[in-house]
Amino acid sequence: MATPAAKVPLHTRPSEPTFVFGADMSGDFSQGSAAVAARLFEADTDIGVGASGNAYAIPYRNSDGEMLSFAALGPHIANFLSYARARPEESFVVARFGCEAGASDDATMVRHFTHVPPNCQLPGVWQRQIDPKMGVRLMVFDPFARFKDPYWQDKLKRYLALNAATCNGAQVELVSVGAARSIVANDMAAKRLGLKHRVFGANEAFFGTDASAAAEMKAMWYSTHFLSLCDFRQTVQPQQFRVTAEAIRAGLTVDQLEVEA
Repeated sequence: MATPAAKVPLHTRPSEPTFVFGADMSGDFSQGSAAVAARLFEADTDIGVGASGNAYAIPYRNSDGEMLSFAALGPHIANFLSYARARPEESFVVARFGCEAGASDDATMVRHFTHVPPNCQLPGVWQRQIDPKMGVRLMVFDPFARFKDPYWQDKLKRYLALNAATCNGAQVELVSVGAARSIVANDMAAKRLGLKHRVFGANEAFFGTDASAAAEMKAMWYSTHFLSLCDFRQTVQPQQFRVTAEAIRAGLTVDQLEVEA
């Protein structure tokens, strides 16, 4: 069993990019990207602005939990971008934040990040807001590994053809995470259809027993779309509800590929 990451000093672990997240100045790190930062990247819950652990906090809510205005948020993001530019040897991944219910939206938030330095990467959803012609990154949830079968590969091909307009003609890349058999099945589908395929593996050396959860989070962060393969003749797994709900919260375009009745 892997050692829990929290018990291994950060300086002794393999490197991971600095996780940039949205913080609540009231100190509430119980939800959203702040919870991820505290759990997986050792962000200090007493630090709501700047670097701590392997994370960097950008405050987007005030001490009363209210969303900061666009103008008030701007300087905090500018400070982070200056921080990243001053450290070209480091890499940073920015979580999608400020887009939950009652907050802002992706189109507004991404306006703060249109000129990021090359060592700073945005979530796929925001990248596509900046460049709508960017390739579609389709995270596939296929718990029964059906995409190993030509029948299901053909269904995926038809699905992509029907949604070509939504993709704006851009190339589609399959994204996989999780069980090895599903990853193999997705790879077989990608090769037959001539698609790129990105696999997110578990980094147990850094995340310990949270490695699978971290890999899933990174796959969601990278993706722009989510496709769940459903067969309602079988019992829908609780994992399917959970992963689909996470994809919705991550702002991905969510769809299902179903077995015909």
